[in-house]
Formats: sequence, structure tokens, C-alpha cells
Amino acid sequence: MGAKAGITYVNFSAIGAAVHLPFGGVKQISNGHREGSQAVLGVFTEWKTLYIDYSGRLQKAQINKK
Repeated sequence: MGAKAGITYVNFSAIGAAVHLPFGGVKQISNGHREGSQAVLGVFTEWKTLYIDYSGRLQKAQINKK
């Protein structure tokens, strides 16, 4: 006799979920969601690039021409 389940815990206080692994169960035993992994960061995130100049020098784009 065996248990047919996606995840089975016996006498364990934590669920053991890890952010870098997808979670969703197997076969028909699942909550249907696999949004628990780093792979979905690109789906739910709008990526931006930011350049920061720590030199303190005045750049050409900052010069106000009047």
C-alpha cells in the first residue's frame, strides 16, 4: 500500500517550500498554481535599468542651456 500524493509530510512542522522551486503538486493532486518560483519573476516584474553616477561631476545632460 502506498500514498499517491504530490507532497506528504509526517510529523513535520514546516512545509519545506523553497522559493527557487516551482510548487503545484503532481497529477490531479494540486492547487494548480506554480507561481512560487524565480522563473515567474519575468512575468510579474517590469524590469528597469538604472545607471547611477557617484562621481559628483556635472554631466553634459545636466547643463541647462538658456
